[in-house]
Amino acid sequence: MKKSLILVAFLCIASISYLFYKTAVQPAKMEEKTASAETAKKPATTPVTKSEAKLQIKEKQLENPVLRKGKQYYLPVDPILTYHPSIKLAYDSLLQVATATVEEEQIHFPQSKQQSQQEKLQALKMNGVNQEQVLAYGHKLYATADFLKQLDIPITVEEQTADPLFILDIPEEKADLPLDVPLIEQMAAPRLYNGCEVTSLAMILNYHGYDVTKNELAENVNVVPLTYENGLKGDPNEGFVGNMADGPGLGVYHGPMMDLARKYVGDRAVDLTGSNPDAIYQALDNSHPVWIITTSSFAPAGGFETWQTPNGEVEVTFSLHSVAVTGYEDDYVYINDPYGGKNKQVDRENFEKAWIQMGSQAIVIEE
Repeated sequence: MKKSLILVAFLCIASISYLFYKTAVQPAKMEEKTASAETAKKPATTPVTKSEAKLQIKEKQLENPVLRKGKQYYLPVDPILTYHPSIKLAYDSLLQVATATVEEEQIHFPQSKQQSQQEKLQALKMNGVNQEQVLAYGHKLYATADFLKQLDIPITVEEQTADPLFILDIPEEKADLPLDVPLIEQMAAPRLYNGCEVTSLAMILNYHGYDVTKNELAENVNVVPLTYENGLKGDPNEGFVGNMADGPGLGVYHGPMMDLARKYVGDRAVDLTGSNPDAIYQALDNSHPVWIITTSSFAPAGGFETWQTPNGEVEVTFSLHSVAVTGYEDDYVYINDPYGGKNKQVDRENFEKAWIQMGSQAIVIEE
């Protein structure tokens, strides 16, 4: 009897244990196994971290952090594009799409982590840009060096002990041309019949904030006679030749005008005489109008004479003229003409030939 009771008790305990295993232990193990399998299937995401790499634009060291994701570095976009005004980059936080605009051509590149937006983003893909080339981090936008190079932003990497130094040689922003240089007319009262040189310089000085008139400059430039008593002619390299206000007169070359400009701006006046035309265009790109000697037709002139002056022979023409150059395009140059005309358009090829014929004389006032 006792043996039967013991056997029944054992069977009861075994049944309870089996039921507990089926209802509690086995499902828990299955759930743990499934969770482990699912975890194994998911690839580990690569974290984005701040690196010790530094970013330098020309001579300026930036405080913005450089990010690292795996072996790829990401550079802060905002300060870079500030130095590269030809490129605009926008970020759509909803679609997670960065859009770069380069000379009116747009490059889109998506960063979708949501499957529901894939179809929308697929339509935005252009030029084979990879999704991982731009990322948003800390309310800022970062781009890889490879992507920035696609936007024609030059980047070099200088290796350091730990992380690299990214050096960007960003071209300086070019001015909007033609420049807004005030027009002054030499024939406006009080007139200067032959005063194109001082009138053009007055325009440039006014542009740079100097309150000076053409007549004040006329009173301060050196003057030499048109003809000396001994029959020699005046030298425009020495001063204005003749009567500037009423004539007769010829004009004045860059030397005395440089001396005059330096009385007002000191070493800011730079003599570009003898340069090639690119020196004029580079000054304009830097927002600096240029004083030049040209011809009245803005094309090569004839009628040159050889004058005997106290300083030797000088080639001159009464077609001599002076203007303030305010801008340029591929086929045209823009000038403020003392005879009248603000940002007057003249043929670039003839302009350059005339300027070279007159000795490539030019003066600019720099910052």
